[in-house]
Amino acid sequence: MGRHYTEEEELQGYLNSIIERIEDETALGITKLFIKKGMKALSDKQKYVFKTKVLDAFLIKECHNCGIPISDYEEMEYILDNGICSSCQYDWDKNYQD
Repeated sequence: MGRHYTEEEELQGYLNSIIERIEDETALGITKLFIKKGMKALSDKQKYVFKTKVLDAFLIKECHNCGIPISDYEEMEYILDNGICSSCQYDWDKNYQD
């Protein structure tokens, strides 16, 4: 039987996979602390920086191309890598293949 991960653990995994994209040194340090110890370890000031510099920037709520809601961390990373969701990429590839 597989282990069930909490939402916080899933977010920690996602942020760990994209951590090299965080350029702000303060936000990077706070993100590393979050990954290691969770939200409870962050002060109110750190939570504010974490929300505004990390979550607002890297939690993608919808594809900017088609507007489809995004709730999967894997799809968020796909959008960060490709600029569009996998569905838009599929349609693009299907319609514009040589």
